[in-house]
Amino acid sequence: MKQFFSPEVAQTFRESIYCPDSSMPGYLPSAMMVKKEALFRVGQFDSQWQIGEWANWYVRASELKLHIKMLPEIVTLRRIHESNKGVLQRKSVKEYVHILKASLDRRRKIEK
Repeated sequence: MKQFFSPEVAQTFRESIYCPDSSMPGYLPSAMMVKKEALFRVGQFDSQWQIGEWANWYVRASELKLHIKMLPEIVTLRRIHESNKGVLQRKSVKEYVHILKASLDRRRKIEK
């Protein structure tokens, strides 16, 4: 993944957000290629999450031991702008804790 600032973004905003010039690995729905059968096994994205719908789906896919591979090529360009969900909904980052707890609970249930 390669991130870049949208041209209209103010300098003060640019200084407040980490956006490296180099490419970096990133698991993003926009870069995902998935077989239909795997998608049906994992299920839909859970819309209850403000920003964690992808993290939730990815954790569930991992729990099912789906084959996940990171390609070395850049397959996604991510535009950073002032209305990105991750920027506007910073308080929702705590959703990730709930997603991880739900995953741990599912794993504990399987182990019993």
